[in-house]
Amino acid sequence: MIGELVTVSKSNGSESEKYYDWDLVFLSTYIVNTHHAYVKEAIPRIQTHLEKVENRHGKTHQYMIEVNDLFKKISNEMISHMFKEEKVLFPLIKYLSDCQSFLERPKTGGYKTIKNPIFAMEQEHSGAGNILEQIRRLTDNFKLPEDACTTFTLTYKELEEFEQDLHKHVHLENNILFPKAIKLEEELLNYKKL
Repeated sequence: MIGELVTVSKSNGSESEKYYDWDLVFLSTYIVNTHHAYVKEAIPRIQTHLEKVENRHGKTHQYMIEVNDLFKKISNEMISHMFKEEKVLFPLIKYLSDCQSFLERPKTGGYKTIKNPIFAMEQEHSGAGNILEQIRRLTDNFKLPEDACTTFTLTYKELEEFEQDLHKHVHLENNILFPKAIKLEEELLNYKKL
């Protein structure tokens, strides 16, 4: 499903072109300030609402217990994922950008190639997408039951918004930031005069 959504995101021409034109450091900063900030703010709010829904409707809508558990799982994974991006991958991307600015050959050291941490992040993107797909399936595409209260309704909207944000985050990284970082590293390593 993530693959299909990424394809749809690619077709959103003008917006994707805007992001593609940004330099690597600006784009990674945008991702942190926009998508990471949103996730960090949304997780505790959605978790609070899911707890309320589970407590009030868990007996009649038992799937909400699993939805709550899945959201806890994706929350933990996303916090860890964003930490790795902010403390490891994005600084490596900035380092490559700095190497380009100073016409220096990058020292790849322990990570060998930027492809290694990128591959790890792409795997985590797939895992997060799979969890959200399970949530979507359990909720029948966020179709509200007849006895849904205001919090139930709000929670479904928040879960759907969280999913949409994740898809955009994944698109920006998998289709724009990561390929550009890999290309830059290859160019820097192959440039003979550095």
